[in-house]
Amino acid sequence: MKHHPDKGGDKDYFQQLSQANDVLSDPEKRKLYDMGGDEAVQQGGCGHGGGGGMGDVFDMFMGGGGRGAQRQQRKRTKDQAYELQVTLEEIFAGKTKKLSIERYKICKICKGLGGEGASTCTQCKGKGMVTRIVQLGPGMITQTTNHCDLCSGEGTIIPEGKKCKACKTQKIVKEKDVVEVNLDKGAPNGKK
Repeated sequence: MKHHPDKGGDKDYFQQLSQANDVLSDPEKRKLYDMGGDEAVQQGGCGHGGGGGMGDVFDMFMGGGGRGAQRQQRKRTKDQAYELQVTLEEIFAGKTKKLSIERYKICKICKGLGGEGASTCTQCKGKGMVTRIVQLGPGMITQTTNHCDLCSGEGTIIPEGKKCKACKTQKIVKEKDVVEVNLDKGAPNGKK
């Protein structure tokens, strides 16, 4: 309540809090978010048939553009931690060390497309998620949102002979990389 705009809080921050609460309080939306982030929640729709929570209601009253106007957030990968063995002299004087790591990068051969001749999936219409409504009995229905079976949740279908052999349609490949780590003078043990 202390971040509500009527109480002097920031409108944008309140929208973010409302959207986070909306996702965390709904087990189905939380599952979608864990599988694909904000994009999966927005594309997969919400499990209640329409509304997007307090953020959309707030947009209606404040003249916002609704869910479609929200800016696209870039997916962020999880941080990775690596141990680096250093000597006492290196800590005392400070040094730049090189660390060899493996990280996922966009496939250079297919340019992150997974292959050639990709077409939009006709079953999910490119969303990667399919909503199914099943009637359990008179007046009782259930709605579930799952990954599309036809395109395996990708949203696109690549013909068998045109699939990228380097990334195997995953669009990313694991590559070795060398990163320079700046070791500050007097760095304590366990510093990140």
